[in-house]
Amino acid sequence: MTWPSEEEGLRRLKVPDGRSVRYMPNSTPECFNSIERGVVFVVAWWSIYSLQAWVRMKDLLEAIDDTRILEVVVLDIDGMTGFESTAIGATIAGVGEMVCVKSGFLMADKWEAEPEAVRASAMRLLAQFRELPGSDQWT
Repeated sequence: MTWPSEEEGLRRLKVPDGRSVRYMPNSTPECFNSIERGVVFVVAWWSIYSLQAWVRMKDLLEAIDDTRILEVVVLDIDGMTGFESTAIGATIAGVGEMVCVKSGFLMADKWEAEPEAVRASAMRLLAQFRELPGSDQWT
């Protein structure tokens, strides 16, 4: 199966203006290392549940992160390799799983399939960021 290129994937995701999103059609668990503060979403282009979850997650982020300081990284389920050997990889089913990441580390021990389930982690990320010196420029 072929998956969309980075450019085509971003176009299909219909990213809101001003929101930075990285689409990774191919990824390994090491991709988390490059994330300082953000939300990782697993898209399955063939799953209506995944696409519906993406829309709900976009709405949630617009509601809680109006300054757009959280990174959003989208992984294509069909291009993910090596996740099956990790504890978190066992729960990927293609329904729009997501997890918050801070400084390369997952803030949960499993993927969540509902955007509301990551709300608390995302709010903690935002609160921690706003407490940093100089972060008032973002509020």
